[in-house]
Amino acid sequence: MKERFCQKWLWSDSIAVSMAAYNYLFRDPRQILNAYGITIFVTVVGTAFALFCHVDAGLRAVTASFSLRRPLSFYVFFTLLFNGG
Repeated sequence: MKERFCQKWLWSDSIAVSMAAYNYLFRDPRQILNAYGITIFVTVVGTAFALFCHVDAGLRAVTASFSLRRPLSFYVFFTLLFNGG
């Protein structure tokens, strides 16, 4: 009974296991290297941009002459209370 269950529900004869997708990817390894290059570029540029924005906002928040200091501090504090994670 258990063998028939496994044959019927866990593995179907209509599912064909094929390595064609891997053969397609590894036929030209430049595709994978290009994808990794794009990923690394987006990560580095995004990190640098976020770091710049955070440093700028932090500098503005501690500068007494900045007129929007209190609203900026409230915005940062309020969003920290209700984080998206």
